[in-house]
Amino acid sequence: MKLYALSIGFVLGIFYTILSGASIFFLLFLSVPALLFFGYGAIKKVSKVLLIGLLFLGFMLGGFRALSELVPQTALDSFLQKEFSIQGKIVEEVDIRETHTRFIVENEEVRVLVTTERFVPIAFGDVVTATGMLSKPEAFKTDTGRIFAYDKFLAKDNIHYVVSFADVEVVEKGDVSIRGFLFAVKDFFLRNIMQALPEPQSALGGGITVGAKRSLGDELLDAFVVTGLIHIVVLSGYNVTIIAEAIMRSLKFLPKRVALSIGAGSIGLFVFMVGAGATIVRAGIMAVLALIARATGRTYALTRALLVAGMFMLILNPLILVYDPSFQLSFIATLGLIYVAPLIESYIPWVTKKFGLREIVGATIGTQIAVFPLLLYLTGLLSLSSLPANVLVLPIIPIAMLFSLIAGVFGAIPGIGVLFGLPAYLTLSYVLVLVDFIAAIPGSAVTLPVFPFWVTLLMYIFIVWFLWRKGGRDDTLSQRKPQ
Repeated sequence: MKLYALSIGFVLGIFYTILSGASIFFLLFLSVPALLFFGYGAIKKVSKVLLIGLLFLGFMLGGFRALSELVPQTALDSFLQKEFSIQGKIVEEVDIRETHTRFIVENEEVRVLVTTERFVPIAFGDVVTATGMLSKPEAFKTDTGRIFAYDKFLAKDNIHYVVSFADVEVVEKGDVSIRGFLFAVKDFFLRNIMQALPEPQSALGGGITVGAKRSLGDELLDAFVVTGLIHIVVLSGYNVTIIAEAIMRSLKFLPKRVALSIGAGSIGLFVFMVGAGATIVRAGIMAVLALIARATGRTYALTRALLVAGMFMLILNPLILVYDPSFQLSFIATLGLIYVAPLIESYIPWVTKKFGLREIVGATIGTQIAVFPLLLYLTGLLSLSSLPANVLVLPIIPIAMLFSLIAGVFGAIPGIGVLFGLPAYLTLSYVLVLVDFIAAIPGSAVTLPVFPFWVTLLMYIFIVWFLWRKGGRDDTLSQRKPQ
């Protein structure tokens, strides 16, 4: 309980400080009751008082950690809305979209997000000079009426300026590096898929294997959003958890440790193939913890491990708690896989256990329930077709990923590359046809009006109460045995 009290206080301190802009004096004031409660509880051995002291102490520490990241960045403010040149190194993967290319340039002073035309011969690690209009990112309203804090979303990665419509000149090609090699492997993989498969199958194959969505197009992406399947083609934060679980359960005929190793290995392969960025690494860590919990039944121990992992991530970057949907979704999805999925499985005995289908369906429904309130708050899109679409599509995703991987490795072989792509074409076509069909059904998704965050909290309170109530009646959740 001590760890939970300290962690809860730490999270609340970060949350309150970021949203309210609490001053350092307020946090220093909290040190008085924190020390009093903690000291009295420790000396007199009164556990409840000690927990209150740890809660206050965690709140104060979380607040101080958040304050250190909230310092306004003004290094380039004098150049705003003017033509500006920046020289630095490309420090993340180059993001090629349908109409433009984006990349991050970093030098000794700042990190800047640069947008330029689509076909520019640049790569990770290159030193470039980018010249264009300098501005600060701004929040904007989405199609569903929500305000997306784009400026804060970039700020969590220490990006406070953007250069638009830039002219780019390569000053020096990048040196050989591990991340650069990984990005090169990814590009080679995607080129092979494009040779082995036509569009949009090749785009979907690249999406489900390495998170690439360069050629999916807005119409197809909208169909995946409407059906609640967008998580299989973008790095949304909980797609890794669901897909890895499906892979492990589809291999249930193997010994448990072997299946767990393959599931965890598939996460590692996925993380490395997409470049091991911070977002996907966070999702990968949580997915591995969830798989271990599901395979061993050590729910309590894995909950503590998940808590420690989450706290470690927040210590490194507290802004992700409020401004990183991927972190939020992956954390909650992992809890759903640990606590909700086993309960769902007990309610669907009519689903066969062959090929791990019952576990896959349970994991799908469990994670969907866990992330539903937050997704509804973030997007405002109530996908009425999400549950059946996920149940029909996710069991085939591990097979489609395997075949897409084969196509990406052997697709460039002259004459026979297309043959290696045929199994991937058939499985990916099934997914595309199903998504198009479901998305075209009237009423597949409904846009809800904007609602306050406290409604989301109430929904989660109800979910926690229901799980606690069911867990109190039997040992399904509290002492789940490994399957």
